[in-house]
Amino acid sequence: MLQPKRENEAAAQQLAAAVACMANTDGGGALILGVEDDGAVTGTALDAEWLRRRIYGSTDRRLTVDVSEVYVHRVRLLVVRAPQAIEPIRHRGRITWRVDDRCVEVDATTWHDRRLVRERYDWSEQASQLDVSAARPVALEIARRFLRDAGDDRSLDLASVSDQQMLRRLNVVTTEGTLTNAGALAFVGRGEPALDYTRRRHRAGDSQRRVRDHGRSLLEEIAEIEKAADAHNETRHVPHGFVIGQFREPRRVPSAKRW
Repeated sequence: MLQPKRENEAAAQQLAAAVACMANTDGGGALILGVEDDGAVTGTALDAEWLRRRIYGSTDRRLTVDVSEVYVHRVRLLVVRAPQAIEPIRHRGRITWRVDDRCVEVDATTWHDRRLVRERYDWSEQASQLDVSAARPVALEIARRFLRDAGDDRSLDLASVSDQQMLRRLNVVTTEGTLTNAGALAFVGRGEPALDYTRRRHRAGDSQRRVRDHGRSLLEEIAEIEKAADAHNETRHVPHGFVIGQFREPRRVPSAKRW
């Protein structure tokens, strides 16, 4: 649609919303100004530099687009190219991205989750900056016990090697020799508890036991919760004719916070 003015604030705001949406979408995108929906080439009079500045200002100074002039059959068009954003771009406080041919509002957490998936980013495998020697001996022994309890040949073999070999074969050591984030969480901990276990005989009943210990590794927390669950896993005797059978109550799933 031909714009009679070189500066048109309403058009600039509409375009800022559209290019912000494209920038928030995988691969970014481009808009061509001066072409109707039916393909008719009508041109535009909008000033390219003014439009670029207004889009920049309307997106909290986070989105710099490329605005270039092109001519088709001597009719002036503008091509507005929006690069893929590395942080969510907001227009009037909203984050949107493209779904099919529409712009749909999303929250910042969803946007960042999509970016991590797109970039195949795995926090757990990133370096923690903690040396392998930081692994807690108790956590290492618990890991060996879990491996021995597994019972298969591979697990038994892994339980018998040195601490460093075990950690490396568990893929929790980086090429630089530091623990990964997963390794640090499992074998060192982070000060604050990762799990919060509460034992109740029935829903909304009084708490019989709570496990929420600071300063432990995740493996130690799991082992302590397992121990607490087993302590309350009562054995019941059920008579059936001349036979008295035994069974244990199923472990109750602990309530746990995800950090």
